[in-house]
Amino acid sequence: MDWSWDMDADSRKFADQHGGNPSAPLVDMVEDLARQVRAVMPGAQFAFNTYH
Repeated sequence: MDWSWDMDADSRKFADQHGGNPSAPLVDMVEDLARQVRAVMPGAQFAFNTYH
């Protein structure tokens, strides 16, 4: 259940820098990791939980 978390000020600022949603930093990290891995392993795919 992910509807009960209230971000602290630092977490909100970080999320705002990454698209404004609490999940945005995680999505940014996975996309960055995917780019790095695909440079070595073209066609690599990643999966991660949408809800945490």
